[in-house]
Amino acid sequence: MLGPGLNVLRSILTETTALEKRSRPVTTDKQVYSLIEKQIKASAKAAEEFALASRSDLQDKENAQIQIMEEFRDEVETVSPEEAVEAVKFAIEKLQADGVTPKRERVRRLLFGPGGTFEDKVVNDRHGEMAKTINSLVHEVAPSKPDDPRKTVAEDQNG
Repeated sequence: MLGPGLNVLRSILTETTALEKRSRPVTTDKQVYSLIEKQIKASAKAAEEFALASRSDLQDKENAQIQIMEEFRDEVETVSPEEAVEAVKFAIEKLQADGVTPKRERVRRLLFGPGGTFEDKVVNDRHGEMAKTINSLVHEVAPSKPDDPRKTVAEDQNG
């Protein structure tokens, strides 16, 4: 019988191989983190179902695998909250230096869009703190109008 660590490893390898066959290879830490998070959620759901079915043996097995997956997930380098705040401030300063009013969606694009600060990095934001930070810091510098993501940079510069 396989131990929970070996089962987890095989599961991750199987998923990685399946993604490669579908032309979506796992090449970044962000993708690894997402893959493991997905498997943790699936195992948690399975554990709940086993509990409802009074199968504590299988529930315990899933919970043991969840612990191992969480350990793997926690080994993936993530952006610290301090780094995130500094990046948001930098994005706001960049927009202002370019003569563009900082808006929430513009800051998000600079951070998470193609070529953005966090494009391939893992931002652990389980509690929505990143969105709150962006909203708070943007509101400090531009508290006036709500975001209009359809407005272009040229429109913003021209009025």
